[in-house]
Amino acid sequence: MVLWLTLLAGTAYIVTPMVVDAVGHSLAHVIPSELGRWVWSAVSVLSVELAAAGCIWAARSAFKSARRSAEPGSQSWRELEQIRAEAASLAQRLAELERARSEPEGELDVSLSRSGTEPSTTRREPRFPCPAGCGKEFLSSHAAAGHLRACKVRLDGQAVAEVLGGDHEN
Repeated sequence: MVLWLTLLAGTAYIVTPMVVDAVGHSLAHVIPSELGRWVWSAVSVLSVELAAAGCIWAARSAFKSARRSAEPGSQSWRELEQIRAEAASLAQRLAELERARSEPEGELDVSLSRSGTEPSTTRREPRFPCPAGCGKEFLSSHAAAGHLRACKVRLDGQAVAEVLGGDHEN
């Protein structure tokens, strides 16, 4: 406190003459006495310093209050621990979904569990069978259509049709 008062007095001693010199001529019409201009300058300098000190004091008080409310056992502390636990649970859930997504076969079925809060994943069988009837199933119709180019059943059927078609023409 003594240090701050010394700093305040030093600031007033150094800055007040500069304010009187810079603004004193403009103030001469409003404040005719030279002493009045010096008092006005000193008050203007000190008011800025006091406002800054008030802000620092308020910030310090708010910090102390926040630190007290974040002590173990307080309501804020319990809420923070709950948020941390939820974040860990969500991170674990995300890792499970990423792992399931990276598996090549099957398709994920993400649905809500009975509690309605946690999604559960199960594997669904592929739904698109080969159009030629080879027995393979695919995740999408595009994959099934792409498979037709190399499907042995289709190629064998095409070869038989070519042979039969060739016999028919002759």
